[in-house]
Amino acid sequence: MCTVDLFPVPEDLYGAASPASRPSPESSHPTSYSDAVDPNGYSQASRHPLTYFPLHPYMSVDVNHHGHAPAPPSPPFQIPRRQLMLGHLHHNERPHDTVHQIGNHLITESSKLTPALVGERFAEPTLVDHQGRKALVFVFGDLAVRREGVFILRYRAFDIFSSVPGTPHAPVLAELYGGPFKVYSTREFPGLEPSTDLTRTLSKYGVRVTLRDAERKSKKRPKGSDQE
Repeated sequence: MCTVDLFPVPEDLYGAASPASRPSPESSHPTSYSDAVDPNGYSQASRHPLTYFPLHPYMSVDVNHHGHAPAPPSPPFQIPRRQLMLGHLHHNERPHDTVHQIGNHLITESSKLTPALVGERFAEPTLVDHQGRKALVFVFGDLAVRREGVFILRYRAFDIFSSVPGTPHAPVLAELYGGPFKVYSTREFPGLEPSTDLTRTLSKYGVRVTLRDAERKSKKRPKGSDQE
């Protein structure tokens, strides 16, 4: 079983080459963040300060809760209407719930916006033969985001039939962060590209996907037309 989580990222990350996914700090081989920044808190590559999105009300995991007492109830989650303001950090002030890093931007568990996802957030594996190789793929064919902005997805694979003593949760077998993607407003939406070869292959195996033979251009309305 695979699940997805949604995280906001800065606008300037969209369109940039997606770096290799870094392992989580809790993994057996944690990322050495000191390799990514100098003693002044700047990236050795670009000399820019580290950025992150400050805490908002939604957290699926209480990073401060140690299990000694029941966690307090979370307030109702409300999806932010616009991209949050970025915070800037010295490397010694790194948030304790940092789970990933893209360039100079830190992804924190507390910035997660998973409730803004619409559609099935869980997927079972499908065995396919693509480009001469067999592969297990997890397809999220009806996933959408209820907010404009730039985001990344975190994919986590679980074995729902395994367990770890002392915890009710199934262990995470693998974790991967995808590249940045942009959600447009209706007015700015550029259209849809033709389906890829991988999408067509998935369709042949009975996976529910949408196929497009040609690019679908957006029919943009002139400004002010909504007021007529």
